Amino acid sequence: MCASVKSLCHLPTEIIHAVARHAATKELLALSQTSRRIHAISLEIIYRHVALYDHAQAAKYCTAVASRPETAKLARKLKMMYLPLTALPAFDTRMKSVVRKMQNLHVLDIHSRFFFESISDLTLPRLSTCTLPISLDLGSFLGRNSTVTDLVILPAVEEPCSEFYTSPITPVHLPKLQRFVGPDLSACSFIPGSLASNITIFCTLNPNVGSSGGLEAIARSNADIIDFNCLIIWLEQAFLIDVAKYLPGIRSLQIAKPSETPAPEDEELFMVSIATLLRSLTCLETMSLLTPIHGPDEIADDELEAEFRSVQIWGEIAPRLQTVALPSNTLWTRVRDNIWFPSNRPTAEFREERHQWLIKKALSSPDLPREYQTLAEFVGNEAGIATLKAMLDSACS
Repeated sequence: MCASVKSLCHLPTEIIHAVARHAATKELLALSQTSRRIHAISLEIIYRHVALYDHAQAAKYCTAVASRPETAKLARKLKMMYLPLTALPAFDTRMKSVVRKMQNLHVLDIHSRFFFESISDLTLPRLSTCTLPISLDLGSFLGRNSTVTDLVILPAVEEPCSEFYTSPITPVHLPKLQRFVGPDLSACSFIPGSLASNITIFCTLNPNVGSSGGLEAIARSNADIIDFNCLIIWLEQAFLIDVAKYLPGIRSLQIAKPSETPAPEDEELFMVSIATLLRSLTCLETMSLLTPIHGPDEIADDELEAEFRSVQIWGEIAPRLQTVALPSNTLWTRVRDNIWFPSNRPTAEFREERHQWLIKKALSSPDLPREYQTLAEFVGNEAGIATLKAMLDSACS
């Protein structure tokens, strides 16, 4: 045994834990041979997070649990990313037996509907965070595991466009639920009576009939919604009307549309409707309108000018509004009063067009508040500002 490992054996348990958490699995296996104490700590970390990406890994883990049944109780997180073997049902039965032994599991991440339904009758007393596929068995599973605080419901990998996506699910009372992500119909089943304050819903119904009623069901519950994110499949004014009616107290709003770029007239009408929406959302602080999700790589001055006018109007209507993210990947931030600064959204590649527009706008618009001149000087250098000002004066004379 080398001197460094010998010295590790004499350290307090807390320090060994801290060192082991940053070690690779190969290093942990080596450390586990040094002493009984380090062996126990190493096994605890190795089996704490179980991620199974294929059948070979699943088979190996089942074998490990069979030889050391106590390792199943060490698991705090289980992530299963593979499809079940329909031709080998005995394999899935074996895996279910392993999951049953994970009585200390906190996090469950399963994407296969078929495998989820095979374990939906289990009770996991410490479960708090779930990512589950859409299934008619969700109600029964969550009814047995009502300790969940964070719930994500996604399309199953086998059937991403399944009819289960829009099928009603048996309502379940989840008193500890704080965060929800999933279809609107699922929201109706799980949010009422919960503590959920952060929700993301996928609106899936026919746009001709307006919103699905999910917002109304949420509004009737005791949930105090603060952050509301919505993935929609159409630009629909009726949806905005429902948001204003049923969720007036939200502080954060994000609306995303993942499909093709909308027709200019539809998008313009949608943007105008935002002003009406903001009159009802008196507590709103941040707003993201991502339609489509990926905006253009470049933005012209006239587009920034139109955004600036919109943001100023919205800022007057909603005095608490602090940030607005728009489809162009522009993030508008309120500096003070109704003074707005344009920059790139953090997830977008940095481009100088917004700062260049701000400098030109500040120099060519004497009626703007003095703060815009200060912002222009902040983003540009003094010599560059002077040169640009001279060019603008020359063009106007």
